[in-house]
Amino acid sequence: MGIILFDRTYSFPLEGCPVKGRSRKSRIIILGGGFGGIACSKKAASVKNHEILLLDKNPYTTMLPSLPDVAGDRIEARYLEEDISRMVPSNIRVSREEVQSVSLDRSIIQTNKQEYRYDYLAIATGSVTNFYGFNQNLEGIHTLTSLEEGKRIRYEFPRYLERTKKPHVILAGAGYTALELAGALAVRAGEKGAALRITLVEKADRILPFLTPKQHDHIRRYMDRMGFRLLVSDSIEGFDGSNVRLHSGREFSDCFICWTAGTKFAIPQIEGDIERIPDGRIRVNENLEVPGYPGVFAIGDSAAINSEGGYLRKAVNFAVYSGTRAGDNIRRSIGGRPLRAFHPIDLGWVIPLHKDSVGRIFGKIPVSGRIGLKMHYFMCGFRNFNWKNALAFYKMALFNTKGGKRR
Repeated sequence: MGIILFDRTYSFPLEGCPVKGRSRKSRIIILGGGFGGIACSKKAASVKNHEILLLDKNPYTTMLPSLPDVAGDRIEARYLEEDISRMVPSNIRVSREEVQSVSLDRSIIQTNKQEYRYDYLAIATGSVTNFYGFNQNLEGIHTLTSLEEGKRIRYEFPRYLERTKKPHVILAGAGYTALELAGALAVRAGEKGAALRITLVEKADRILPFLTPKQHDHIRRYMDRMGFRLLVSDSIEGFDGSNVRLHSGREFSDCFICWTAGTKFAIPQIEGDIERIPDGRIRVNENLEVPGYPGVFAIGDSAAINSEGGYLRKAVNFAVYSGTRAGDNIRRSIGGRPLRAFHPIDLGWVIPLHKDSVGRIFGKIPVSGRIGLKMHYFMCGFRNFNWKNALAFYKMALFNTKGGKRR
């Protein structure tokens, strides 16, 4: 597949807007076509007499919270995606390129195709799997941070069940993604009549530390019902492509391994005098601007945003809200107006657990069971990209959480 280009009467040539060889107007570049990047582009699009370019390695944007549903074949992948070009205003050019490095000091972006110079920059590249230095047979490890990875699990998991007498799924990490994926794979194995073992390996001494004791008990009962085995204070030490060895000395043979231990900042290299937290996110000020670099903003999973003594968690709503604020602040920067601070409203969160759930609304009201599950799928519909996608999730919220037919 080639670069996606849209000739919409631009002042720059179709091969891009390179650093050398031409004069140029001021340029706004948005890195990433996810929730944050698209929200930013919608706000920034009203800026006059500027070139606006959005770069993403994929031609489509993805409803990331539903990747476990794709992996477990609960919903079709097509209901999670939409062309980025259909989501952004018509005066924004979209190009399919992968960002390799960013130099904040030189205001230059290097992609797999060429270099770009920017005047205003929004970093919204999201997250990728964090292996924390583990590098053994990574091609045989399944991850879940993109639609392609979800489709790979959906394709390869039933084939693993067919060829293995004693199937065993090992999940590195026991956070919300791991629990959701474990449930999806357990149900799919049950549909195929396979006796599946699932082991979650967590390096910390407890899982999901932000949960209340009551919610922890709820999760524990869920894992007991599903037959999941949880190993805490342990981690994967070796993987030969089939067999797993833990630091504790435990060994498991012929495993289907999924790495859900965490994510990190997606851009391989970023140069500049910036502060970053351990997962690579860039610390920003209250206006979402990178300190020391006027006109440079970080959004969503790319930004370390102060919140109640810590940092705002990675979530779709926060990506949308921060993208909207960053796009507005780009307009304000160009217009010479004061920037506005980012003060998000926390609508809450829900961890879907097959026919169960655990969550908290507005940060205070606990929710669980089918009610929380319905809320999760309703929000996946509400935040989706077109009415067909939304309708598929509304149907799941209304019917599939009652144990009816999957599709």
